[in-house]
Amino acid sequence: MRAAAPAPGAEAPEPSFVAAVALRCAPLLVVFLIWLLSAATNLAWLRADNTPPAWDSAVHLTHSTYYYAYLTQWSFADALGGLGLTSKYYPPLTHLLGALAWMRYGVVQPTLPGLTADDIPVLANLLWMAVLLFSTYSLAARWHGQAAGLLAATLVACYPILTGQSRLFLLDYPLTALTALTFALLVASRGLTHPLLVWPLGLAAGAAFLCKWSFLLLIAPALVLALREGWQRLRAGDNPDLTRVRLVFNLVVVLAGLLLLAGPWYLSHPGATLQELRVSNQTWRIDDDPAVLSLGGLTYYLRVLLADQIHLPLTLLALCGGAIVWLRRAELAGARWLGCWIATGWVVMTLVPNKDPRFTMPLLPALAIASTAWLAPPPPGRRRPPHWRQRSGLVLAAVLLAALFLQQAVAFGVPGLPPRIGLAAAPLWSSQAHLSCLPEQRRWPHAELARRIAQVTPPGGRIGVLPNTAHVNYLTLRYYQAQLTLPLLLDPAHTVRVEPLVHPTPNGPLPTVREVLAGGWDTIVLLNGEQGAHAERIRPLAAALARRPSELLTAYDLAAELPMPGGEMISIWRRRAEPPG
Repeated sequence: MRAAAPAPGAEAPEPSFVAAVALRCAPLLVVFLIWLLSAATNLAWLRADNTPPAWDSAVHLTHSTYYYAYLTQWSFADALGGLGLTSKYYPPLTHLLGALAWMRYGVVQPTLPGLTADDIPVLANLLWMAVLLFSTYSLAARWHGQAAGLLAATLVACYPILTGQSRLFLLDYPLTALTALTFALLVASRGLTHPLLVWPLGLAAGAAFLCKWSFLLLIAPALVLALREGWQRLRAGDNPDLTRVRLVFNLVVVLAGLLLLAGPWYLSHPGATLQELRVSNQTWRIDDDPAVLSLGGLTYYLRVLLADQIHLPLTLLALCGGAIVWLRRAELAGARWLGCWIATGWVVMTLVPNKDPRFTMPLLPALAIASTAWLAPPPPGRRRPPHWRQRSGLVLAAVLLAALFLQQAVAFGVPGLPPRIGLAAAPLWSSQAHLSCLPEQRRWPHAELARRIAQVTPPGGRIGVLPNTAHVNYLTLRYYQAQLTLPLLLDPAHTVRVEPLVHPTPNGPLPTVREVLAGGWDTIVLLNGEQGAHAERIRPLAAALARRPSELLTAYDLAAELPMPGGEMISIWRRRAEPPG
């Protein structure tokens, strides 16, 4: 028998407990499904690609290799002490997680089918992806509603630069996730007045600072904003348990959590870290970055937002959302937070001399949240236009499908479509993003190259690498040598040193062939053809060595030649043994 309909004007029955829980958890389930699709996309991409790591990825993989050696060959206490030995510039969190991934899934022969040793540390990004999606959803749903939360989570899963970076072993993707988590906890703490949330907030901030030093520049203004909100709550007197002592105590808890995680590493060598920072921020001249206060420098991150990060359509959506946030700033609870997150972060990164599209990635979750402002509830006393639900639902579905399509297109391309449509500076469509590429399987010689080098280089010897291409450079070969010599990696008597034959930075006069070969190299690695980035000092020397001068043939023997996928040839030269007597 059909149940009787409620009488007109009667209140609808309250949903059951199970129905209420289902309604509350349904959006979280959708976010989980978005993560599942993104994780499956990344795993499929990694299985379809065998490209060797480029410069920066190779540096971080090398650090993880050392951390793996510390954890497997030393005691736990010694391993913790070793975290400050490998690098005084890069904090160890990302590298440590990469080493733990190798410990779980194998480093020589990974237990996951289809993945190489280079891919295993990247799996940690699946954890960071979940943190990023759920943190972004939490903030957008708090400020603009559940539908906005789903849209914001989808956008950060599908922004081209975030999609590409999630498949690389770098620091900026984990930093983006931890920044979103820290802001989510900071907002939920209601101005540092929540007595429980300040504890995980401090740990999240410490983890982010242990990921990359630039986090401190991003979070400091937000912490000031949180203190201002807490002080306003204190003066309002709506919480009798909140006192000045409690507010100060909560701030101390946050700072203590930050120092507990990040303090031991930073405070163990503050002078060396500051010196490294000063040196690294001088490379903008080498990279041809625009001067800070020039027009190019002031507009750099707006230009890369269009060209490399999210492209024109999603940029227009973000600008429209930002305009709504500005116009409704008096009533939208998240307006001040989004303004602090985006504006101060953008200003700080603009004033840093080094420029890179990756550096403003931690601002993209805020941009995704701002893009959903059109879904925010109307102000009190105003009603939605007629048919709003149907029309907004169609627009929301179209944006979600377009974003998911873009995610898959950046990963695998679209047959029949050119890789880019529209202006190079502001493409309407592009399957390319910063440092991302379509997957490919090619016959890379790097594993064999490392074995051949090890065969001809004595223990503790020096290897000089001349080319500086993305995949044939001293940083990449240093990583492969570290992997090959992993059992003896911590023994200085057996560890070989892989260094640039000629440093690409333009310091001093160009050395001659005789001066270079007199540098005491046991093995030299050369490449014919293009020599790569910053090769102004490398090309003349490469051309001279390609002619096989007498200085080379007198001191070195050709040990091996290995072909590259593009037809170039790598040559390995072994120093001749000096005659006895």
